[in-house]
Amino acid sequence: MWNGYRRWKAGIVPVLLSSASSLIVLNAEDSGLWRVGVVLVVALGLAYVTEEIVWNLKRGGRPCPNCGEKTHLNSFRIRNTCVHCGGQI
Repeated sequence: MWNGYRRWKAGIVPVLLSSASSLIVLNAEDSGLWRVGVVLVVALGLAYVTEEIVWNLKRGGRPCPNCGEKTHLNSFRIRNTCVHCGGQI
């Protein structure tokens, strides 16, 4: 389940961020579309923090999308390679 979620997240988050950015930059402040952009940014931030909390509560590490082995990552740190297979996480 989590591997599917991580693959889905990798495709949809850049689209949502670029949409939110264009909504915020191209529309007047406090307009309806500007607020939609702000809501998108806040929702993505909350989703990231929620994901970090879930991974910490599971205490099992995140599965690598390439080899499937559990990889222990520190929260709020950027690591882009698996310690087992060396593939991109």
